[in-house]
Amino acid sequence: MLIGVAALSHPAMSALVADSLPQDKRGLGYSLSILAGVTSILSPVIAGTLYLKYGVVVGMRTAYLIVSICWLASGVILLKLEETLKLEIAEASLTKFWKEYPKAFKECMTVWRFVPKTMLYLFLIFTPLMFFVRMCMPYYVLYANRFLNVDELQWAILQTIYSITFYCLLIPVGKLVDTFGRKKPLILSSVLGTIGIALFLHGHPSGLYLFSVFSAACNALAFTAYSSMQTDLTPKEYRGKLMGFSNFFDCILGCIALLLGGILYEAVSPIAPFFLLLVTMTSTAITTAIFIVEPQKKEA
Repeated sequence: MLIGVAALSHPAMSALVADSLPQDKRGLGYSLSILAGVTSILSPVIAGTLYLKYGVVVGMRTAYLIVSICWLASGVILLKLEETLKLEIAEASLTKFWKEYPKAFKECMTVWRFVPKTMLYLFLIFTPLMFFVRMCMPYYVLYANRFLNVDELQWAILQTIYSITFYCLLIPVGKLVDTFGRKKPLILSSVLGTIGIALFLHGHPSGLYLFSVFSAACNALAFTAYSSMQTDLTPKEYRGKLMGFSNFFDCILGCIALLLGGILYEAVSPIAPFFLLLVTMTSTAITTAIFIVEPQKKEA
Protein backbone atom coordinates (compact mmCIF):
# COMPACT_ATOMS: atom_id res chain seq x y z
CA MET A 1 0.00 0.00 0.00
CA LEU A 2 2.80 2.41 0.86
CA ILE A 3 4.59 1.69 -2.42
CA GLY A 4 1.28 2.37 -4.17
CA VAL A 5 1.01 5.73 -2.41
CA ALA A 6 4.58 6.52 -3.45
CA ALA A 7 3.46 6.11 -7.07
CA LEU A 8 1.70 9.48 -6.70
CA SER A 9 5.03 11.03 -7.62
CA HIS A 10 5.23 9.41 -11.07
CA PRO A 11 3.08 11.91 -13.07
CA ALA A 12 4.80 14.87 -11.40
CA MET A 13 8.27 13.48 -12.04
CA SER A 14 7.44 12.59 -15.65
CA ALA A 15 6.01 16.07 -16.31
CA LEU A 16 9.00 17.73 -14.63
CA VAL A 17 11.46 15.84 -16.83
CA ALA A 18 9.39 16.61 -19.95
CA ASP A 19 9.23 20.34 -19.14
CA SER A 20 12.99 20.48 -18.59
CA LEU A 21 14.08 19.04 -21.96
CA PRO A 22 14.65 21.18 -25.10
CA GLN A 23 12.52 20.23 -28.12
CA ASP A 24 15.42 19.14 -30.33
CA LYS A 25 17.17 17.09 -27.60
CA ARG A 26 14.29 15.18 -26.02
CA GLY A 27 15.41 11.77 -27.22
CA LEU A 28 18.90 12.31 -25.85
CA GLY A 29 17.48 13.91 -22.72
CA TYR A 30 15.25 10.96 -21.92
CA SER A 31 18.14 8.61 -22.62
CA LEU A 32 20.31 10.47 -20.12
CA SER A 33 17.54 10.47 -17.50
CA ILE A 34 17.18 6.69 -17.84
CA LEU A 35 20.97 6.30 -17.84
CA ALA A 36 20.90 7.35 -14.18
CA GLY A 37 19.95 3.74 -13.43
CA VAL A 38 23.16 2.36 -14.94
CA THR A 39 24.24 1.05 -11.53
CA SER A 40 21.52 -1.61 -11.91
CA ILE A 41 23.96 -3.48 -14.17
CA LEU A 42 25.46 -4.86 -10.98
CA SER A 43 22.08 -5.66 -9.40
CA PRO A 44 21.66 -9.24 -10.69
CA VAL A 45 25.21 -10.13 -9.65
CA ILE A 46 24.69 -8.66 -6.18
CA ALA A 47 21.29 -10.36 -5.88
CA GLY A 48 22.78 -13.69 -6.96
CA THR A 49 25.62 -13.31 -4.46
CA LEU A 50 23.22 -12.51 -1.61
CA TYR A 51 21.08 -15.51 -2.55
CA LEU A 52 23.99 -17.95 -2.72
CA LYS A 53 25.59 -16.69 0.51
CA TYR A 54 22.57 -16.04 2.74
CA GLY A 55 19.66 -17.90 1.13
CA VAL A 56 16.34 -16.53 -0.05
CA VAL A 57 14.99 -15.02 3.19
CA VAL A 58 18.07 -13.29 4.62
CA GLY A 59 19.32 -12.40 1.14
CA MET A 60 16.05 -10.72 0.19
CA ARG A 61 15.83 -8.89 3.52
CA THR A 62 19.32 -7.53 2.98
CA ALA A 63 18.45 -6.45 -0.57
CA TYR A 64 15.27 -4.71 0.59
CA LEU A 65 17.21 -2.89 3.32
CA ILE A 66 19.68 -1.59 0.71
CA VAL A 67 16.81 -0.44 -1.51
CA SER A 68 15.12 1.32 1.41
CA ILE A 69 18.28 3.27 2.25
CA CYS A 70 18.72 4.32 -1.39
CA TRP A 71 15.06 5.32 -1.66
CA LEU A 72 15.37 7.54 1.42
CA ALA A 73 18.53 9.13 0.04
CA SER A 74 16.84 9.89 -3.28
CA GLY A 75 13.95 11.52 -1.44
CA VAL A 76 16.37 13.90 0.29
CA ILE A 77 18.02 14.77 -3.04
CA LEU A 78 14.61 15.50 -4.62
CA LEU A 79 14.13 18.36 -2.16
CA LYS A 80 16.42 20.41 -4.41
CA LEU A 81 14.11 20.20 -7.44
CA GLU A 82 12.61 23.42 -8.82
CA GLU A 83 9.03 23.85 -10.07
CA THR A 84 8.44 24.25 -13.83
CA LEU A 85 4.86 25.55 -13.50
CA LYS A 86 3.25 28.37 -11.56
CA LEU A 87 2.20 27.08 -8.15
CA GLU A 88 -1.40 27.01 -6.97
CA ILE A 89 -2.00 27.67 -3.29
CA ALA A 90 -4.04 24.80 -1.90
CA GLU A 91 -4.90 23.42 1.51
CA ALA A 92 -3.04 20.18 2.20
CA SER A 93 -5.28 17.79 4.13
CA LEU A 94 -6.79 14.34 3.74
CA THR A 95 -10.30 15.81 3.65
CA LYS A 96 -9.33 18.24 0.91
CA PHE A 97 -7.72 15.39 -1.01
CA TRP A 98 -10.93 13.35 -1.12
CA LYS A 99 -12.96 16.41 -2.13
CA GLU A 100 -10.58 17.22 -4.97
CA TYR A 101 -10.27 13.63 -6.22
CA PRO A 102 -13.46 13.60 -8.39
CA LYS A 103 -12.51 16.97 -9.87
CA ALA A 104 -8.98 15.80 -10.63
CA PHE A 105 -10.27 12.59 -12.23
CA LYS A 106 -12.68 14.57 -14.43
CA GLU A 107 -9.92 16.92 -15.56
CA CYS A 108 -7.71 13.95 -16.46
CA MET A 109 -10.55 12.51 -18.55
CA THR A 110 -11.23 15.77 -20.41
CA VAL A 111 -7.55 16.47 -21.12
CA TRP A 112 -7.87 14.46 -24.36
CA ARG A 113 -9.79 17.35 -25.90
CA PHE A 114 -6.64 19.48 -25.77
CA VAL A 115 -4.12 17.07 -27.29
CA PRO A 116 -3.76 15.85 -30.92
CA LYS A 117 -5.53 12.68 -32.02
CA THR A 118 -2.14 11.03 -32.52
CA MET A 119 -1.63 11.16 -28.75
CA LEU A 120 -4.86 9.22 -28.26
CA TYR A 121 -3.72 6.64 -30.82
CA LEU A 122 -0.38 6.38 -29.04
CA PHE A 123 -2.18 5.70 -25.76
CA LEU A 124 -4.60 3.17 -27.28
CA ILE A 125 -1.82 1.27 -29.04
CA PHE A 126 0.72 1.02 -26.24
CA THR A 127 -1.57 0.64 -23.21
CA PRO A 128 -2.71 -2.88 -24.29
CA LEU A 129 0.93 -3.75 -24.98
CA MET A 130 1.90 -2.75 -21.44
CA PHE A 131 -0.99 -4.86 -20.15
CA PHE A 132 0.50 -8.00 -21.68
CA VAL A 133 4.04 -7.01 -20.72
CA ARG A 134 2.96 -6.74 -17.07
CA MET A 135 1.05 -10.00 -17.39
CA CYS A 136 4.23 -11.88 -18.32
CA MET A 137 6.79 -10.17 -16.07
CA PRO A 138 6.48 -12.39 -12.96
CA TYR A 139 6.60 -15.59 -15.02
CA TYR A 140 9.74 -15.20 -17.11
CA VAL A 141 11.94 -16.57 -14.36
CA LEU A 142 9.48 -19.38 -13.51
CA TYR A 143 9.14 -20.49 -17.12
CA ALA A 144 12.90 -20.26 -17.69
CA ASN A 145 13.64 -22.32 -14.58
CA ARG A 146 10.97 -25.01 -14.96
CA PHE A 147 10.85 -25.50 -18.71
CA LEU A 148 14.15 -24.14 -20.09
CA ASN A 149 16.39 -25.48 -17.29
CA VAL A 150 17.83 -22.05 -16.49
CA ASP A 151 19.39 -22.05 -13.02
CA GLU A 152 19.73 -19.09 -10.64
CA LEU A 153 23.25 -18.12 -11.73
CA GLN A 154 22.45 -18.31 -15.45
CA TRP A 155 19.37 -16.12 -14.91
CA ALA A 156 21.55 -13.55 -13.15
CA ILE A 157 23.94 -13.60 -16.13
CA LEU A 158 21.04 -13.11 -18.56
CA GLN A 159 19.80 -10.14 -16.54
CA THR A 160 23.31 -8.67 -16.46
CA ILE A 161 23.57 -8.97 -20.25
CA TYR A 162 20.20 -7.24 -20.53
CA SER A 163 21.32 -4.35 -18.30
CA ILE A 164 24.67 -3.87 -20.08
CA THR A 165 23.00 -3.86 -23.50
CA PHE A 166 20.19 -1.55 -22.37
CA TYR A 167 22.44 1.12 -20.89
CA CYS A 168 25.05 0.94 -23.66
CA LEU A 169 22.31 1.58 -26.23
CA LEU A 170 20.64 4.52 -24.48
CA ILE A 171 22.85 7.32 -25.79
CA PRO A 172 22.90 6.18 -29.46
CA VAL A 173 19.16 5.45 -29.27
CA GLY A 174 18.52 8.96 -27.91
CA LYS A 175 20.48 10.44 -30.79
CA LEU A 176 18.60 8.19 -33.22
CA VAL A 177 15.24 9.35 -31.89
CA ASP A 178 16.24 13.03 -32.22
CA THR A 179 17.64 12.53 -35.73
CA PHE A 180 15.11 10.22 -37.41
CA GLY A 181 11.98 10.98 -35.38
CA ARG A 182 9.96 8.95 -32.91
CA LYS A 183 7.79 6.73 -35.10
CA LYS A 184 10.48 4.57 -36.72
CA PRO A 185 12.19 3.71 -33.39
CA LEU A 186 8.78 2.78 -31.94
CA ILE A 187 8.13 0.39 -34.83
CA LEU A 188 11.65 -1.05 -34.55
CA SER A 189 11.19 -1.59 -30.81
CA SER A 190 8.10 -3.73 -31.40
CA VAL A 191 9.86 -5.75 -34.11
CA LEU A 192 12.86 -6.44 -31.85
CA GLY A 193 10.53 -7.27 -28.96
CA THR A 194 8.69 -9.80 -31.11
CA ILE A 195 11.95 -11.49 -32.10
CA GLY A 196 13.11 -11.53 -28.48
CA ILE A 197 9.97 -13.24 -27.17
CA ALA A 198 10.13 -15.81 -29.99
CA LEU A 199 13.73 -16.62 -29.02
CA PHE A 200 12.73 -16.95 -25.36
CA LEU A 201 9.94 -19.39 -26.16
CA HIS A 202 12.21 -21.39 -28.44
CA GLY A 203 14.43 -21.91 -25.41
CA HIS A 204 17.79 -22.64 -27.06
CA PRO A 205 20.64 -21.59 -24.69
CA SER A 206 22.26 -19.22 -27.20
CA GLY A 207 18.82 -17.89 -28.10
CA LEU A 208 18.22 -16.90 -24.48
CA TYR A 209 21.26 -14.61 -24.56
CA LEU A 210 19.98 -13.07 -27.78
CA PHE A 211 16.59 -12.70 -26.06
CA SER A 212 18.26 -10.52 -23.41
CA VAL A 213 19.94 -8.40 -26.10
CA PHE A 214 16.81 -7.94 -28.22
CA SER A 215 14.65 -7.21 -25.17
CA ALA A 216 17.10 -4.56 -24.00
CA ALA A 217 17.16 -2.92 -27.44
CA CYS A 218 13.35 -3.03 -27.58
CA ASN A 219 12.98 -1.28 -24.22
CA ALA A 220 15.70 1.30 -24.89
CA LEU A 221 13.93 2.32 -28.11
CA ALA A 222 10.42 2.22 -26.66
CA PHE A 223 11.12 4.13 -23.43
CA THR A 224 12.99 6.90 -25.23
CA ALA A 225 10.80 7.27 -28.33
CA TYR A 226 7.44 6.97 -26.55
CA SER A 227 8.30 9.55 -23.89
CA SER A 228 9.71 11.94 -26.51
CA MET A 229 6.61 11.70 -28.70
CA GLN A 230 4.29 12.06 -25.72
CA THR A 231 6.11 15.26 -24.75
CA ASP A 232 6.05 16.54 -28.36
CA LEU A 233 2.28 16.07 -28.54
CA THR A 234 1.20 17.36 -25.10
CA PRO A 235 1.06 21.06 -24.16
CA LYS A 236 3.06 21.88 -21.05
CA GLU A 237 0.03 22.78 -18.91
CA TYR A 238 -1.63 19.40 -19.56
CA ARG A 239 1.33 17.05 -19.14
CA GLY A 240 0.76 16.30 -15.48
CA LYS A 241 -2.92 15.46 -16.06
CA LEU A 242 -2.24 13.31 -19.13
CA MET A 243 0.58 11.41 -17.47
CA GLY A 244 -1.56 10.99 -14.36
CA PHE A 245 -4.35 9.55 -16.51
CA SER A 246 -1.93 7.19 -18.26
CA ASN A 247 -0.41 6.01 -14.97
CA PHE A 248 -3.86 5.52 -13.46
CA PHE A 249 -4.95 3.17 -16.23
CA ASP A 250 -1.57 1.45 -16.35
CA CYS A 251 -1.84 0.65 -12.64
CA ILE A 252 -5.47 -0.52 -12.81
CA LEU A 253 -4.84 -2.67 -15.86
CA GLY A 254 -1.56 -3.87 -14.36
CA CYS A 255 -3.42 -5.33 -11.37
CA ILE A 256 -5.78 -7.20 -13.70
CA ALA A 257 -2.86 -8.30 -15.89
CA LEU A 258 -0.97 -9.88 -13.01
CA LEU A 259 -4.04 -11.86 -11.94
CA LEU A 260 -4.89 -12.90 -15.49
CA GLY A 261 -1.30 -13.93 -16.14
CA GLY A 262 -1.35 -16.25 -13.14
CA ILE A 263 -4.64 -17.82 -14.23
CA LEU A 264 -3.40 -18.38 -17.78
CA TYR A 265 -0.04 -19.73 -16.59
CA GLU A 266 -1.57 -22.24 -14.16
CA ALA A 267 -4.95 -23.11 -15.68
CA VAL A 268 -4.39 -22.86 -19.44
CA SER A 269 -0.71 -23.24 -20.33
CA PRO A 270 2.59 -21.77 -19.10
CA ILE A 271 3.23 -20.59 -22.63
CA ALA A 272 -0.14 -18.78 -22.97
CA PRO A 273 0.83 -15.37 -21.47
CA PHE A 274 3.97 -15.19 -23.60
CA PHE A 275 2.14 -16.18 -26.77
CA LEU A 276 -0.42 -13.40 -26.19
CA LEU A 277 2.42 -10.91 -25.69
CA LEU A 278 4.04 -12.12 -28.91
CA VAL A 279 0.82 -11.50 -30.86
CA THR A 280 0.29 -8.11 -29.23
CA MET A 281 3.87 -7.02 -29.91
CA THR A 282 3.46 -7.90 -33.58
CA SER A 283 0.16 -6.01 -33.88
CA THR A 284 1.72 -3.00 -32.11
CA ALA A 285 4.34 -2.68 -34.84
CA ILE A 286 1.63 -2.74 -37.51
CA THR A 287 -0.77 -0.29 -35.82
CA THR A 288 2.09 2.10 -35.02
CA ALA A 289 3.06 2.17 -38.68
CA ILE A 290 -0.54 2.87 -39.72
CA PHE A 291 -1.90 5.30 -37.11
CA ILE A 292 1.03 7.19 -35.57
CA VAL A 293 2.07 10.41 -37.33
CA GLU A 294 5.09 12.55 -36.45
CA PRO A 295 3.93 15.99 -35.20
CA GLN A 296 4.76 18.86 -37.55
CA LYS A 297 5.08 21.21 -34.58
CA LYS A 298 6.49 20.06 -31.26
CA GLU A 299 5.08 21.45 -28.02
CA ALA A 300 7.45 23.54 -25.94
